[in-house]
Amino acid sequence: MTDRPDNRQIGNRDREGAYRVHRVCVLCGEILAPQGRGRPRKYCTDSHRKQDARALRKWSQASIDAVLAGLPEPAPWTWRKGTR
Repeated sequence: MTDRPDNRQIGNRDREGAYRVHRVCVLCGEILAPQGRGRPRKYCTDSHRKQDARALRKWSQASIDAVLAGLPEPAPWTWRKGTR
């Protein structure tokens, strides 16, 4: 990686060469602080992770019921703020 004369980095890596990932909570949109290593977090709290899993299960069941009844499917991901 090369630095510019004004000390700004080129690309999306920091000075140590690690990728900078700006993540937000999928459910509420709150900015998540980087952990430094491991998989980046998707949720700010455990309760948001569980709430998203419940909503996904509920949406998938509604989609299956709509297809079997011949109705249009519900819009996906409407409860998620980070993916709207």
